[in-house]
Amino acid sequence: MGIRGLSTYFSDHGSHFENVEISDTEVIVDGNNLYFLLTASCKGLNNAFGGDYYKLYKCFVEYFTTMKNCGISPYLVFDGGHEEIKMKTARKRRLESIRKAVTLGPSSQHKAPGLNSMGKLLFLDVLEELNIKVFQTEFEADREIAWLAMQKNCPVMSNDSDFFIFSVDYIKLDSIDIEGSKSCGKLICSQFNRQKFIQRHNLHSVELLHLMASLIGNDYISMSDLETIFTSIKLPPPRKNWTERHRRIQSIINWLSKEKDTNVAIDRILGCYPMTARPKLKQKILDSMSMYAGHDPSHQVLVEPACLQPHLRDLYTKCRLTARSVDVVTRREVYLGCTQVEERNLESVEIQGLTLFKTQLSIICPEKMSIAIQCRIKRWYSVIEYYEVDPINVLELDKEKRLELIHRSLHAPLESKVREKLEPETYGLFLVMNLWCENNHPSQYLVIALLIFRFLILYVEPHVAQTNSIKKLQAALNSKATPSRKIPYMQCMLAYAQFFHLDDSMRTSDKNYDRGLVHVCNTIQAIYKRTRQLNTLLANPITLPSVNHFFCGIFLYNFYTH
Repeated sequence: MGIRGLSTYFSDHGSHFENVEISDTEVIVDGNNLYFLLTASCKGLNNAFGGDYYKLYKCFVEYFTTMKNCGISPYLVFDGGHEEIKMKTARKRRLESIRKAVTLGPSSQHKAPGLNSMGKLLFLDVLEELNIKVFQTEFEADREIAWLAMQKNCPVMSNDSDFFIFSVDYIKLDSIDIEGSKSCGKLICSQFNRQKFIQRHNLHSVELLHLMASLIGNDYISMSDLETIFTSIKLPPPRKNWTERHRRIQSIINWLSKEKDTNVAIDRILGCYPMTARPKLKQKILDSMSMYAGHDPSHQVLVEPACLQPHLRDLYTKCRLTARSVDVVTRREVYLGCTQVEERNLESVEIQGLTLFKTQLSIICPEKMSIAIQCRIKRWYSVIEYYEVDPINVLELDKEKRLELIHRSLHAPLESKVREKLEPETYGLFLVMNLWCENNHPSQYLVIALLIFRFLILYVEPHVAQTNSIKKLQAALNSKATPSRKIPYMQCMLAYAQFFHLDDSMRTSDKNYDRGLVHVCNTIQAIYKRTRQLNTLLANPITLPSVNHFFCGIFLYNFYTH
């Protein structure tokens, strides 16, 4: 949800935060916030080349392992589909994502840490691997996060401004010191002292804080509803680093500090409006305040989405069915996304997985319907097809029929000698690569690079202290202390180590950057992602490699160009 301007306003008042060390507690975590925070903090992801997921995997595992070692039990709650009120923001973010995808280069990749296609899949894989509880809400998750924390009487971890207002203990995600926590044994972080803020600004109750947030504008009350208030309330003089929004927040706080009774304050606010407008606005204000206090007895926390078919709801709430599934059913439209570097004049890489995605739609949709499929077209996005869905009841398909369906969607024959000769995971990789080669005819060097990377990460890296640093490998080979059994592994990794690293000349210049090559490499990510999603819907008739053992963009790029 978020209240525009509130986060920076509170952050400027740093005295309202307290350094704390917590342990032996459950915490409710804003899953989307944490995912974007960790991808932004992970160094060397090389998103301009498609992403280095083995690094991201280590980052995720380290973070949650440290939390668990501190006695913290995280419960991650994720946003779901888009409500109508959020669509304007969603469309704006789509265009911003497209702009980054078609302009990002090596010299600017630090500005778009979240621009990787399979990072969220990997994040969810790590949570499952570490037995961390997750839940995906039908729509936005903020209220569910706050109310779950109220029920469990435990803190919330997020960077969303709403949690300054909700009646919960609030820890800012970006305040958590993971490195310090490793040695401390407790999670070092900063917690918002709401009572201290209320006292400092002479607010006589937490209800007045809830009223303050409601009068600034949120999902319940739009800014246009509140414009009349600011014709009657004096704004404070401008300050350095203050926006007009900050002045409005301060003016509301100043005005409410003179009030002792919340109901009286509401009546005075309503006095600025015509009699006919007052009942509706008053109800909006009361609903908003009730939401912040958690006082809606009719609201059930963490409810499965009723819009989905019963057999899909558990998959959805466990984040194994994409959040866009709700948009498909409720809005009858879906945006395929633009979450990796692409060449502007080529068709979106998402087109590569369209057949797979259409099969997903047939399983998700409960009846025949027309779905508007939207996708990037150059620097914009638009409807590329109105797909007439013919529903498939997956419950009626036995294992062999499901296997046949996923093969058909991948344009692969079911009866294949290759299937008999390969291990299940390698066969799954073969199916993905087969469709990639059929659609794109990539260079043999890219195919070889994918296979070599997988070999190195699976069979060599575990024996070389999880490193591909040229200096560290050379030092270890020159050291008499290195066991002889490890030397062949180190020699092998050293032979390919240069391909894991970005050339220094490309850190400051995009002159020699081949965006078209990255576009071709990223098409296999789109195919893999859609294959994973369909495979999950079909109860995993095939086995696929994990994301971190499958793709490393900088390795493919360097191997090919060298």
